[in-house]
Parts: sequence; structure tokens; C-alpha cells
Amino acid sequence: MPPSAKKTIASFSDERFQAVVLTDSFEKKFAPLTYNLPRCLLPLCNIPLIEYTLEFLSKNKISEVFLMCSSQHYLKIKDYISTSKWSNNKSSPSSNNNNNSSDNYFQIKLILTKDSNSVGDVLREIDTKNIIQNDFLLIYGDIISNIDLQKPLDYHRLIKKNDRNHIMTMILLNSSENHCSSNNTSSISYNTNYSSFSSFNKCIYYDKINPINKKQSSISLDLDLFNNNDLSDFYISNNLIDPHIDICSPNIPLLFQEYFEYNNLRSDFVNGILSSDLLKRSIYAYILNNNNCNKNNIINYATRIDSFQTYDSISKDILQRFTYPLTLDSNLLSINNEIQFYSHFETSLNNIYKQKNVILSQNSKLLSNILIGNNTLVQNNALIKNSIIGKNCKIGKNTKILNSYIFDNSIVHENCLILNSLIASNSVIHKNTKLNSNCIIGYNCIVDQNISLPKNTKIIDNKNYSLIDNQFCNSSQDSFYPDDNDDDDLQDTDDSTKRLKKSSLSNDDTLSDLLGPAGKGYLYLSDNDDSDVDDIDLNRLNSQKSDDSDAEFDSNYSLDLEQEHLLDKELGDDLFDRSNENNHQADREFKKEALATFNRSFINNHDLDTTILEINTLRMSYNVGYNEVRNATIISIFNRIESLIANDNMKFQEFCLKVMNQWIPLFRRQIFDQKDKNDFLDQLIKISKKYPNLGDKLVYMTIDSVYNNDIVLEDDILNWFDENQKNIKNQLVVKYVDWLRNAESESESENDDGE
Repeated sequence: MPPSAKKTIASFSDERFQAVVLTDSFEKKFAPLTYNLPRCLLPLCNIPLIEYTLEFLSKNKISEVFLMCSSQHYLKIKDYISTSKWSNNKSSPSSNNNNNSSDNYFQIKLILTKDSNSVGDVLREIDTKNIIQNDFLLIYGDIISNIDLQKPLDYHRLIKKNDRNHIMTMILLNSSENHCSSNNTSSISYNTNYSSFSSFNKCIYYDKINPINKKQSSISLDLDLFNNNDLSDFYISNNLIDPHIDICSPNIPLLFQEYFEYNNLRSDFVNGILSSDLLKRSIYAYILNNNNCNKNNIINYATRIDSFQTYDSISKDILQRFTYPLTLDSNLLSINNEIQFYSHFETSLNNIYKQKNVILSQNSKLLSNILIGNNTLVQNNALIKNSIIGKNCKIGKNTKILNSYIFDNSIVHENCLILNSLIASNSVIHKNTKLNSNCIIGYNCIVDQNISLPKNTKIIDNKNYSLIDNQFCNSSQDSFYPDDNDDDDLQDTDDSTKRLKKSSLSNDDTLSDLLGPAGKGYLYLSDNDDSDVDDIDLNRLNSQKSDDSDAEFDSNYSLDLEQEHLLDKELGDDLFDRSNENNHQADREFKKEALATFNRSFINNHDLDTTILEINTLRMSYNVGYNEVRNATIISIFNRIESLIANDNMKFQEFCLKVMNQWIPLFRRQIFDQKDKNDFLDQLIKISKKYPNLGDKLVYMTIDSVYNNDIVLEDDILNWFDENQKNIKNQLVVKYVDWLRNAESESESENDDGE
């Protein structure tokens, strides 16, 4: 007879439960800010992010917390914790109650993972150090959550008793019942197994939905998923928020140790477990809704701050109290009346919060969704809306700050306009200056007077950051440069020239035009930026400089509804828009794995169906499109031919025909419509440039092969050539097209003669 739920819960609550907090996401989404501070120490509503995460763990009675820190910011995190309310030298928050037993003590330990470049490396370090012996909670240091973990923990234990292969429970939220505007929505299909305990959500497929601005209306499922699952118990959910809160078994670090290619927790580990026929492990999900978790009718809230877009939306959620009880006026983040790390917040209508000693001068206007930190001065006729100002700041007269974030100890002088931008600590914006949308002013920077910074400008205080990008990029989703071994986008050689042009923008003469004579800082550009160098036209900067008489700095701020609407419209092009985050890591990882898979297929002479199955499995695991599959297939075929003729160049045509006759039919499963055909032909031309001695012949032979196999038809080739003729320098392709036209004319002539 199975144990009762009551006994299970009781025995579970008696255990000391540990949490592993990943303080480094191994991403560059918050660069250049995160070169000075780790993401977990960035201020969220004037409070370091790590405070929300530790508060969440403390409220859930976690007994021991391991903060996993990479070498880049270890000392800063250590210094912060040692002087915070969480220091083990001080009274622990979890012991501030009537029961001061050691069982309730909230202990924090910092673990240095010196050589870690990914989450996988951190978990391998955990296994090496043997710091985990029981089930543990795995989260990031940028989580905001008010959920009660007791029911998910009980659920995890019950599942383990019922399924000995169970290794992880992912805690997910139903997005339709959650107020946050998180982008971490995933498409997940579940197998619901009914037992004597309850209905369980066994995950059999996981796929992260693309960012909201890249509308995704469908996913592709392998039919093999249905082989061992009852269709009556199968359902798909595409409205789930994944805050990356996982309850893990102690053998998960060991799995990362055994499978060294696992780097990312979701795209590598979860998809690897779900797609493996060898491991025989299972992952379940506990789906939170507003009926099954929190006490006192509190709405469940959990999400990560993993982009500027979520930083913005969650800041607004906190101001609007959707994170209750983690609200600013509840002062949950103060330890007690004697030690005030973050002073009390006063609140008023329209979600306006002020800390101590804020000075608002006459006629200054605070519209809505605003937080102003300690000892900050807002001078006459200044206007602030949808913005957060740090402590010890000064906002000059007649200045407008709209949908922006200003960190501690910064100054914005008079007659400035700050739109959809972020100004880091200890920076100065001089008078009559405008920051257009998407500007980021890094720490300790200065923008001189009468300057209008173009959209998307990022300024940093250290000229060497570009070297950091180049030398220390990792395999994260936001690495600025791909690995040396990665073919990635097969960029032309002029990309390196473009990068040199970018770096040349950091010389002192150029920056005097960009930031003004008294400016201080360096222009930051990464390969992730959508805009080309030309988007920042330095020759036109002088014409963009602000004028004292500019209507934008009119001191009359009696806004009516129409003016408010115009302001909101101007806020549309937004620093926190996800369109600025071009994430190509999944494509890079897929390409690496796909090239290896094709190479094995060629060497071991696999049949087409086996190869197609393996590539489709990879495509689904990494959630890439067929254009990426075609790219990898072309490169693999070209590489195979190049390797075969390495020792005998005289047999090029023989080897080429041998490889293409066997493998060109792969494209039947990759090319479906005219758009795919055009993309395929475009990629042939682009990829061929990487094969200077063979490229022209490879393109010619490939086009002829897909034509003879009726994959790309004559009209498709002719129409594509006519549209791109000016860009096609391959004379063999030109001759082939001429042959097609002549053959078509001869055929028509023969038909006329026959009639």
C-alpha cells in the first residue's frame, strides 16, 4: 500500500533543503552594464536583484544556499553578502522569529567556480566538490517570486516514489493567470499519467517559444513522440512561463559530468534527457495556477530578469504591486528597525514611491509609475513618468525623463530629455542634451551639453571592453563572437573590416563629436547590434545637437490627454523591446551538432532515412528553422567532397557525382516552397565563397543535381537568376542558365516543327 500524502509531506518538511543559486547566467544580455557588476547585483527598483532571490528562498525556509560565482564577479558578490543582512556574522532573517533553532537558520555559502563558462560547467563543479547529497532547488540569482514551494516540493517527492527514473521537477506558471510580462514562455507537451496519488505532468517535449516580436504560430513534433504515449492523455500547452525554478535530484550534477556536451540547462540538458533513448530518465512539471499554491489568495508570481524587456516589465509589476507581498511599501527587504539596508518607501496615488529625504521642487511633476530614491533632488518644472531614479541623484529643471532608469549618484542637468534609456551610476548628463530611445550610458560616463545621442547608442567607461568581448566570449546565448571553430553565418571577409571600423569609433577625436568636448566614455558596439556602423552617422552629430530654444524643452508641462498620447507614442521605440536582442546561440549549437551528425553519416554510410531522423531530432531540440538545416547540409556536402579530392584533385567530377547522387535527395525534406528554393540557391552562392578553389564548380554541380532530381525546377532557377543576376559572379552558373534557356528554346522549336 503506498504511503499516505500526510506522511510524505511530514517526512519531507523534516529534511534540511538546499538551494543552488547561479549568480552568472553566462550571457551578455545586460552588457555593457555587467562588466562592472554581475546581473544579480544590478538594482531593481533601487534594490539589488539578489535580495529578491534570497528573500524568496528565506520565506520558503531553505536551510542552506550555495551561491555559485564565476571568477569575474566573485569578489563583488562576496563583499556584498558579507555586508548585507544575509551575512552569517549577523542575525539571519530566518532566525528572526520565536524559534531560533539551528533548523531554521538560513546559511549562505559562496562557491567559486573559477573556470566555468556555462551552467553545465557549474554543475560539473558541484559534482566535483560533492556539495550536494540530497534533492536541491536550482535557480538563477535574478528571480523574482512570491510562490510557496511546499506543494511543489511535496509533489516532487511523491513523483519520485512513483517513478524511480524521475530526476527533475520544473516549476512553471500558467501565463494566462500571471501578471508579469515575461518572455520566458515555452511550448511544452505533457503526458498525463493517472495514478492512485494524483494526475502527473510528465514532460515529453520542451521548446522555448521565440521572442514575442518574432511571432511563432506553430511547432514541429516528431511522430515518434506518440509511439509510447497514450493520445488520450497527451496535451500541449503553449502558455507557460518558465522561471527556471527546478527541484533536482542529486544525480543531475553527475549527468552533466558524464555528458560534457551539456552546457545549457534547457536546450542541452532537458532536451537531451527527453530525446535520449539510452538515459531512460524522466522530467515532470508542476504547473502553478492561482488555485494550487499560494496561501491567503495571493496571486502566484515568478519570473527571471533575463533581458532589458523583462527588467522593464518587472519593474513596472513591482510598482503596480503585482508581486505582492514583495512590494516596496511592505519593506520586506529591511532586516529590522535597527539595521536598515533599504529605507522605507512612501507611496501615493498612481504608483508613485519615494524613499527618505526626497526633495521635490515647486512645479515638478510626477505622473505615474515612479520610484525616487534617497536624497534625490528633482528641480523646478522637471517631469518624470514611468521611470525609476536612484538615490543621491539630481534632476535639473525643465528636464523630462520618460520610461527610463537612472542609477545611484547620477546627475541629469537642466533642459534634458531622456527617452527609453538607462543611465548607470555616477554618470553625468549635461544641460540641453537628449538621449534618444535605447541609449545606455554606462558607469562613470559623461555626456557634454547640447548633444543629441542617436538611438541605440551605448557608452562605456573602459576602452578595453571590446577586448573582453573578443577574448572571453563563452557559449552563452549572447556571446558577441562565435567560437573560432564555428562556421556560424559564414560571413564574408569584409565583416572583419566592419569590426575594425567599429573599433575606430572609439578614438578620442570621434568621441568628442559623439559625447562633446567634455564628454567621457567610449562607444560600445557588439556583433549583436542590429544597427550597422552607418546608423551612427558622426558627420551629422553636429546638426543633431540640441538647441536651448528647441520646443522639446519647453518649460510648460501642463500636459493634456493629447500630449500624453504623443509622449506614449514616442515611447514606442523602446530600449526594452526584445527586437534588440538577436540571439543566435541555438543556431550555432545546432550547426555544430548537425555538421558532426552529417560527418558520421558520411563515414558510416548511413541511409537517408536514418540521417533525416537524426537531423530532424536536432532541429526540434534546438528549435531552428529549415534554413539552418539547409545551411548545415550544404556545408557538409561541400566539406565531404573537399575531403575526398584532397589527395586526388583529378577525380573531382567523379567524387562530386558520387556524393551528390547519394545525398542531394536530403533536400527533398528541406525545400518546400519558392521561398525555400530561393534561400537554398542564395546559400549556395554565399557558402561557396568559403571554398575559393572549388566554390564555383560546387555550386554548378549542386544546381545541376537538384535540377535533375526535380527538387528545384527550371523556372525556379531562371527566376532566381533574373532577380539576382547583378550579384552572381559565378561564370559556370551563368553558362548553366544560358544552357537552360537554349534548351528551352530548342524544345519549343522542336514542338513547333512537330506541329
